[in-house]
Amino acid sequence: MKRSVVLFVLIIGLVGALAAVPAFAGPMVLYDNTTALSNTSIASNGIFDGVSASTNSFTLSQTSSITGINFNALLQNNDVLSTVDYSITTDYFGGTTEASGTVSPSGVYVTSFYAGVYKIYEESFSIPSLYLGGGTYWLQLQNALGTNNNSIYWGESDGPSIAYIEIYGGSPLSLSGSFENGGTGSDTFQIMGEEENVTPEPSSFLLLGSGLAGLAGLIKRKLMA
Repeated sequence: MKRSVVLFVLIIGLVGALAAVPAFAGPMVLYDNTTALSNTSIASNGIFDGVSASTNSFTLSQTSSITGINFNALLQNNDVLSTVDYSITTDYFGGTTEASGTVSPSGVYVTSFYAGVYKIYEESFSIPSLYLGGGTYWLQLQNALGTNNNSIYWGESDGPSIAYIEIYGGSPLSLSGSFENGGTGSDTFQIMGEEENVTPEPSSFLLLGSGLAGLAGLIKRKLMA
């Protein structure tokens, strides 16, 4: 009887331990502030070095792991984006900083304006996996540097995000309704990562089965000893 009780307790413990480990789906777009990154208009918000910064809200529907960011950069005179500072916070230009750093994005040319003077690039960068619960957060970009030291802008999309800009370290300014189209004034970006699964994946069941099989073998050897 005691051995049966021990076996039952061990099995329950194994199942509980497995259930406590979050299972995540494959990489996906967790938040999309535009229908397509290439839809960015010429209207843009400055994020260049030491002058201005822009921040946009995004919402996660459930616990997720953020692994990367896509955004549009408006460059001029054949400039190439070298580095940019990013941060993910719990409030616009404030709150708790969940992640931050300086990154070197990888850019892909999209289109040009004004006889090729201005060019839009889809920029992407990865970040160390950041686990966040469901809720609203803010993505901030600033201190962008290019190869030709020109002003760099974050392309406007007028997506559902709320956006603020900060110029020369002054008070944050809301961009909602500040343009001719009366849109949100928010910038073009996507939050990439993985969502926590509510139900275990097949690999989780395989792990559980392997653990139970090993546990059963161990108990059997103990009983036969």
